[in-house]
Amino acid sequence: RLLPKEGVLTTLIIRTTDSAGNEPPTSAAHESDVWFGTHDLEYTYNQNSMASLYDQCSGGKLNFIPAVGNNVIDGVFEFTVDRDLNGMGMNDAGNYIIREFFKVNVGLGLVFDTYSVICPNGVQGSGGIAGAGGSHQFYAGGAERNLDVVFHELGHNIGHIHSGVTGGGQYDDNSCMMGCCAGAQQMCFNAPKSWYTGWYSEAGKEGHLDLTDLRTPGQWWKGKLVGLDDYLNDYFDDTKHRVIARTPGFFMMFNRAKGVNGGVKAYRDQVTIVQQWSGRHTSWVLGTLDEDDSTFTYSSEYFDFDIIIHVCQIVYAPDFTGPQIIGGTASQSSTSYGREAFYAIDNNLLNTWNGITRTDTEVDPWWKWVLDAEEVVEHIRVHNRDDCCGARLNNAFIELFNESGNLVFSKNMGNAEYVKEVFLGGVYNVKEVLIRLQGSDKVLSLAEVELFGPVED
Repeated sequence: RLLPKEGVLTTLIIRTTDSAGNEPPTSAAHESDVWFGTHDLEYTYNQNSMASLYDQCSGGKLNFIPAVGNNVIDGVFEFTVDRDLNGMGMNDAGNYIIREFFKVNVGLGLVFDTYSVICPNGVQGSGGIAGAGGSHQFYAGGAERNLDVVFHELGHNIGHIHSGVTGGGQYDDNSCMMGCCAGAQQMCFNAPKSWYTGWYSEAGKEGHLDLTDLRTPGQWWKGKLVGLDDYLNDYFDDTKHRVIARTPGFFMMFNRAKGVNGGVKAYRDQVTIVQQWSGRHTSWVLGTLDEDDSTFTYSSEYFDFDIIIHVCQIVYAPDFTGPQIIGGTASQSSTSYGREAFYAIDNNLLNTWNGITRTDTEVDPWWKWVLDAEEVVEHIRVHNRDDCCGARLNNAFIELFNESGNLVFSKNMGNAEYVKEVFLGGVYNVKEVLIRLQGSDKVLSLAEVELFGPVED
């Protein structure tokens, strides 16, 4: 059955050991961390968990949570089969495991919406298998370590097929998680996949534009497309903007490399033109456009007309950023490996090891910036590290204090992103900026923190 594209889906990981003692190469804690981030991604060094990335891409409409029940820990059920699976193919091994599991589950009574089978070492193959419309996936050869693989296979379960490039292979669209996207950490789906999820269109906030009635020569449309992140964060005007347009034969969107889609692997900040004939078909990139290569003509044997797409202008708008505020001193609760606090205010946007701050692993770590003078602030931009461990900033608090030491603004920044835009919803007099984490065994790292005053008229 097809998993729903919205709602809360209880998810069970079946970690399998065979009769010869072969078990998966990853631990139960590692697997739970990849799926749900149960250990703050310390096992994975991914930017997101599968669940947090689906939450971000869907704007909170699709959530995966760990199953609970007898012998289930953090969503993982340790299962031993009475057979040596060494040399068996992934699909055959996976089907055998689920047959045996459901016999046992008659007595256990575990309840879940979707389940993931982790095969033991010795099973042939490396990767994942899932059916479009099924409710389960198989993983072997350590593929369960990879966020992009797990996100991709769950994409099959909600109905998506692969994403390719015309003249290439069915996995070659690196702008979509249904393509290949090895190592992808912060990206979503392409135009047709995004259309069929329904995540970017709702009453009073219509992100879809259906142009399939444009079938007569001379008809035209002119308008503005915005990226996924701007739609999800309400930098979107329903009377002016759309996210995805569908025409006879293809879909198009502005593949903005920002926020939830900030780590997209291909066609960054270009208009992508992608063909997909229905919801459960492979998609194919037909072309991409920007201001330098601004026109694409689509011809098809199925239509007695051509469709011409022309990009008039690409503007990174609306621009909510006022003048930048600089100066002051930075400190942090501790310093590890020489990654000093001032690296986050040095006006260097390097977001790898040589450009970041880092505290020790500790309880409630913090980073503080004291300005030279009290300033009027409207907008803050927090740059995360992107070489690893970005999820350490999940649920970080940002707090602002005035010259008298009074707290004037506080916000939980939620899921970590490469660049987090924090708009204050007004202006505040600020002398001190504090970013902190709550809990034990936490590490706080920042690449850069930028403050901006009010937008000038």
